[in-house]
Amino acid sequence: MTRSIKLRRIFRRRDETNRPDLPMLSVYRDLGVILREGRDDNYNRPGQDLSAYQVVRRGDLVLNKMKTWQGSLGMSELDGIVSPAYFVAQQTSDDDPRYLHYALRSLPMIAEYAKRSKGIRPAQWDLPWDEFADVEIRLPRPDQQRLVADLLDRETTRIDKLIAAKRRFRELLDARDASAVSDLTVPIDCRFVRLRFLARLQTGVTVDAGRELGQSVVSVPYLRVANVQAGWLDLADVTEITVTCDLAERSTLRRGDVLMTEGGDLDKLGRGTLWEGQLERCLHQNHIFAVRPATDRLDPRFLALLTRSSHARRYFEMTGSRVTNLASTNSEKILNLPVPQLSLDEQRRLVTKYERVATKLGRLVSAVDRQIQALAERRQSLIAEAIAGQPQPTDAA
Repeated sequence: MTRSIKLRRIFRRRDETNRPDLPMLSVYRDLGVILREGRDDNYNRPGQDLSAYQVVRRGDLVLNKMKTWQGSLGMSELDGIVSPAYFVAQQTSDDDPRYLHYALRSLPMIAEYAKRSKGIRPAQWDLPWDEFADVEIRLPRPDQQRLVADLLDRETTRIDKLIAAKRRFRELLDARDASAVSDLTVPIDCRFVRLRFLARLQTGVTVDAGRELGQSVVSVPYLRVANVQAGWLDLADVTEITVTCDLAERSTLRRGDVLMTEGGDLDKLGRGTLWEGQLERCLHQNHIFAVRPATDRLDPRFLALLTRSSHARRYFEMTGSRVTNLASTNSEKILNLPVPQLSLDEQRRLVTKYERVATKLGRLVSAVDRQIQALAERRQSLIAEAIAGQPQPTDAA
């Protein structure tokens, strides 16, 4: 026997603050409510004053209202504090908290949150508390809830261990790739020469709404810092900028330019991304440097690869200017990067050798990623089946 009940009958929103001494928590789509400390994948920086952060008690429900439609909610097993932008609610019913955790994060419920979220586009969707509280959930008797929760605890734990093992293997593959980059780009006992003697640097275009354009203007695609990732380019959301024809001519990217961002996370600072002429004509923001190698002395692919090496990482970590968790560099520091003094033929040979290694590793990485995705989907399917009253034994391996 099941009953249908609105979430407002199960949870009461609570707003308790002024406990900056408690540990900070975060809500993750895949993990639920966890400690924030030790995570390097949360890019939302906490404020200096934590007195406005909301208190979470063990057994509370926590929602990231901007990402509830993605499944970022869960029952907490920890005491702590969360961002003021979250919702915290106390359970007022005698339902099994473990069952509620699984049920609230099941795919049908997540789909309902998405329907009720407000906003122009998904990245700006927001779920109001009243909309969440108005959602109906079907609940079996508490004794049945415990049986289902026991099953899901056992089976999801088994799947989670498999996923964790595959992620560790994935990390080993990434480490092998990083090792190959360093070994092949910086041979033992090689000499070095400053980058400034092998390349020149082109600065980008400053966005200035008050700039006088005159009559001779052109609209051109324009790379921003967000488009330049570590080792690849995100061209899905490239905007255009209107500039004078003269400025466009001076600042157009050329095939073989190596793009480096001025600022960002320390581990990404100075990583080169090769421009291969993906767009017929393109400019770049002033916070992106375009390093243009002398092609008779420095292979652009070798330079882009070198920036990923432990040698280059140490250089940019030592020379980067740091503010809180971010860092920055400048054109002078980039041009002073020590580059191994190798012949052009040797550079190309090393790049080709790395590409063969990377191809093999890439196949393994793709296979592991597919396995992790399949396990994650099986986990969600298992939860959905159990919550719907059709528990099936998992065959995950």
